[in-house]
Amino acid sequence: VSVGTGDLDLTAKCVVRAPADSMAARFAGAGAVEVPTGDTTGGFGSGVVDVTLSLIGEWRLGRATTLRLNTGVLLNGNTLTGLVGVSARGFVLAGGGSVTHQIASRMALAAEVTGYQGKSRNDEDAELRLQGALLFAIRHRHHLALSLQRGWLASPPWTLQLGAALDL
Repeated sequence: VSVGTGDLDLTAKCVVRAPADSMAARFAGAGAVEVPTGDTTGGFGSGVVDVTLSLIGEWRLGRATTLRLNTGVLLNGNTLTGLVGVSARGFVLAGGGSVTHQIASRMALAAEVTGYQGKSRNDEDAELRLQGALLFAIRHRHHLALSLQRGWLASPPWTLQLGAALDL
């Protein structure tokens, strides 16, 4: 068992379409930079800067349920995020989808599937992950999340995560 902090991921999102009707589709674009702040000797960081661009779609499926789909491209950085420290670098296509259901005013359940394929097109350059999470609202736009993730191909088989999200 290893314990530590990983690389710092900084993401900016710009809403492209935000209709007044809360049930209408919303679309956004995002850019992310992952700064190599993690300990590479302990396996918690890649040692390189990752740069990613993404497109996001969001649909309300009811008062308490939201579907999100996204696709993105890693322009620079570590092509195998599940295997930190791998020397391969370059272009990666990724995608995913999630469903979030609000179960109480300050609590939500989420399920997510994500995957990617790197340029070599083999199992060592691909990931598939299924994740379930419990999200807690600490304050408006400040959340904690506890998740369990199952991975295949180059992903770690099981991952337990505790995370925080601060929307500024």
